[in-house]
Amino acid sequence: MYGDNDNIGFGQDAMTTPMYEGTGCPNVQQPIGCGCPIVEPPMEKVVQRCMMHEVPHICPINTRIINRHIYRHTYQPRYTCCEENQIVNLDQGSCCQFY
Repeated sequence: MYGDNDNIGFGQDAMTTPMYEGTGCPNVQQPIGCGCPIVEPPMEKVVQRCMMHEVPHICPINTRIINRHIYRHTYQPRYTCCEENQIVNLDQGSCCQFY
């Protein structure tokens, strides 16, 4: 059926070397007469994960207190009293006038 090589597995052509149990397929247990499994091209699964990271920020806040001192000037009278003596001389003349 396959010509000179009756040991060729299904799906293989005459140019490939047949591989049997224990003759080149490591860790693959197959019945005698089947070749190694065909390795398909890899498929890629994409898993997207969100990673939350907390980034602390320091926000300096300065409180400025301004004390405004307001002076309201009020005026209260303080009454005092002083006495002054004035001397007025009414000079009618001198004694010499009466001679």
